[in-house]
Amino acid sequence: MKLCASLALVLVLLFAAVDSAQEVDRVRVVLPAGAPQDVTHVARVFARQVAQRCETRVVTDEAAPLVIELALVPGIGPDGFRIEDRPGEGIRICAERARGLLYGVGKLLRTSRFERGGFSAGSWRGTSVPDKPVRGIYFATHFHNYYHDAPIEEVQRYVEDIGLWGYNTLLVWYDMHHFQGFDSREAVEFRQRLQAILGAARRLGLDVGFACVANEGYANSPEALRADVTGMRGAAFASDICTATAEGSRYVLGNFAELFDWAADLQPKWFLIWPYDSGGCGCARCQPWGHGGFLRCAQPLAHLARHKFPDAQVVLSTWFFTGEEWAGLRQAFASRPDWHTEHAPRTAVASRSAAGGLPGNQHGRLVGLGWIRRQSAPDALRPGMAGSQGPVAGWFSLLRGHFRGPQQGVVRAVLLGCRYDRRPDVAGVCRL
Repeated sequence: MKLCASLALVLVLLFAAVDSAQEVDRVRVVLPAGAPQDVTHVARVFARQVAQRCETRVVTDEAAPLVIELALVPGIGPDGFRIEDRPGEGIRICAERARGLLYGVGKLLRTSRFERGGFSAGSWRGTSVPDKPVRGIYFATHFHNYYHDAPIEEVQRYVEDIGLWGYNTLLVWYDMHHFQGFDSREAVEFRQRLQAILGAARRLGLDVGFACVANEGYANSPEALRADVTGMRGAAFASDICTATAEGSRYVLGNFAELFDWAADLQPKWFLIWPYDSGGCGCARCQPWGHGGFLRCAQPLAHLARHKFPDAQVVLSTWFFTGEEWAGLRQAFASRPDWHTEHAPRTAVASRSAAGGLPGNQHGRLVGLGWIRRQSAPDALRPGMAGSQGPVAGWFSLLRGHFRGPQQGVVRAVLLGCRYDRRPDVAGVCRL
């Protein structure tokens, strides 16, 4: 009985606190003097989100009963923000850069109320700085699924939503097997779609990147250059290429050079190079694929990506690797390959199983990237483990078994591809 009474009192106080916020029909947004374009864009995002939910108008050049100021302030922390009361009136959202302001606006929107009569600003005040520097999601932009075919404005609004929730990285796939070459009408139209999706992310200050198959080919790839599909695992596309020949290697690198040149304005920061599903080749010169043909074609592709985009991170996937291939990879990487820079390794290994014993671990940048069961996610993310096998639930990444979580409560972990409930002693995505 006492518990019920206490709970009722808490609920009454909670609703009283929310209802005490002033409901307004206009909000004035104040920007820093000479605000850069990305900060101005954050203000537009706020205005659009409010307009979608109530009749309150967001203005910048007239008086309003509520003032929300966006301020660039040093010292808060990377991607962090602070929400505080504004001297005199209103609310101030502070951050070191526009991306932090975006996350602060997201926090304010989630703690506010939207009614027919207007907008009631949330009462949360404080500072929030993310634990993890990479908080990413992958859009599977192929096979005519949602991201491939949905109205582009709807997908762009979803990109906006993930930015407001704190994501900072968006990956897509330019799946060549759908198209009859780089200049085909379908490929041109699809790249325009990717430009619209990734451009929406870049305007928000998010980083973008591409996943790709190491020996990927277009649907009209020359038959004489095609891979032996008996060496593929998962999806098997006849259009993929055997790179054991100079002609095959030139074909693959030429296709990616065109793609990278097209993507120059987007300045991608991530490239994930995939071995299987699709990918692979069963010919004698390419086998064993995982530590033979795959590395032979992934290495020049990594060099090409880093030549075009010097600040990019290259992630080498070991998806569908066998124990033999892992052993071969450990031997191939017994000394750090030149895919790594001298000062900070920029090539990580993404895996479906534990990545122990490879040299990247000593440098603190080697990751395991795998599938996990939703129900076993917390245990799967314990230090030193790289996830259980089982039904597809979502991406996660591990870094040397170092994880930090909040002190209490059940929270949402941001994964590359999904979110799931986790215990307080388990963290989510680490830097790749």
